[in-house]
Amino acid sequence: MKIAVILTTCGRYEYTERTLSTFAAHNQLDRFVLLHGDDASDDRLRMTQLVKSYGFKTVVQHQDRRGWLTLRRALILQAARRADWILVLENDIESLRPFPWPLFEFVAAHPWIYCLRLYGRFKGLNETYPCKTTHQWLNHSPVSWKALKGSPEPAEVARIHWSAQPCVTRAGELVALHEEYRREMKLKIARVTTNVMAHIGTERTPDSIREADPC
Repeated sequence: MKIAVILTTCGRYEYTERTLSTFAAHNQLDRFVLLHGDDASDDRLRMTQLVKSYGFKTVVQHQDRRGWLTLRRALILQAARRADWILVLENDIESLRPFPWPLFEFVAAHPWIYCLRLYGRFKGLNETYPCKTTHQWLNHSPVSWKALKGSPEPAEVARIHWSAQPCVTRAGELVALHEEYRREMKLKIARVTTNVMAHIGTERTPDSIREADPC
């Protein structure tokens, strides 16, 4: 099974540098298909050179600002042609430990799970950025996470909405999620209990286009 990592950028060079350096420090990058898309960064040449130095191929390059959701959709389509699973990596994410390959392979062997979140109850370090505890697409109904039995490391599973925070998702399902607004996947999502990655950014992308996230 191939995993494509799709890195999205729009300015914030220093965040991108930290995102890439920590990901590379913890992982063997040639195990992934590395794809990059940029939404008209002011320093796009410098940004492209940075991601290339880590082995990422720029496959989407907007000359005019179109918004992060448009960029993500384009990258997902590119990735779905190349891999079975897609890891969405925004440029304000720090890697804390290696990608959990044994857990991923365990999840991938269960067709009723379509996504593995690479964070647990909190998206940030030191219990910051708490995750939502309700299903945003099912009238905010409470979500009950259960232990994922038999997994090679502690993990949980539940039926909950998809989130763009770092996760690895089956390519077909991720394409479908971005084609139909708030499509309800009648499958489950797994998550680690010890974060693999964490949100690091408080600085928003300058002059970013605000778009409603369908997911």
